[in-house]
Amino acid sequence: MVSLALTNEPRGLPKDCALASSPLTVTCAVKQWRTACTKAEQIRATGLPALLIVEAHVGAQGSSLVGIVKGIQVVEGKAPTAAPVG
Repeated sequence: MVSLALTNEPRGLPKDCALASSPLTVTCAVKQWRTACTKAEQIRATGLPALLIVEAHVGAQGSSLVGIVKGIQVVEGKAPTAAPVG
């Protein structure tokens, strides 16, 4: 198993609604993680960023969130735009 320790930063909440950031631990099978990393490297080799879309069971454990990965989809991101010279 591969475990990632992250911080959940809530974004896109409705107006007048707030949530504090919280620790997030995500656990994934090694084979699944290696497959996703390999696909991501193949995409990055083309010059595009790779996005990992993770589907997981998520629950609260103590004061943290814990996720167990069900699936990972690796997709191409948008090509970086050139910064304006000026």
